[in-house]
Amino acid sequence: MDVVRFAEKKEILQDLLDAIDHVSIVKEREADWWHRLQRGEPFESMVNDTRQLLVMIEGEESLVRLSCLEPMRLRIRELPHLLLQTIEESLTSFLGTIISAQEKIDFDR
Repeated sequence: MDVVRFAEKKEILQDLLDAIDHVSIVKEREADWWHRLQRGEPFESMVNDTRQLLVMIEGEESLVRLSCLEPMRLRIRELPHLLLQTIEESLTSFLGTIISAQEKIDFDR
């Protein structure tokens, strides 16, 4: 009987250690995502990384079950909206530069 309980506790402990490792990986990837966004990495790779983070938090049962990780899940779920906002701001700035250059060209004529 003790052998069965020991095996069960060992399995539970291993599951807990696996969950901690997964959470650590997700947190590292999220931190890297923020650094890359600040550096202005190409949007295509940022979109792919955002998808991967979403898969990592939605596909891991331990992250879904632990209520203490809810703020992290919510933060990661907001990354696509933040990325879209950043892309829109970048396009607005780019178009503003084009319009300004066109106006300058027209003025010089």
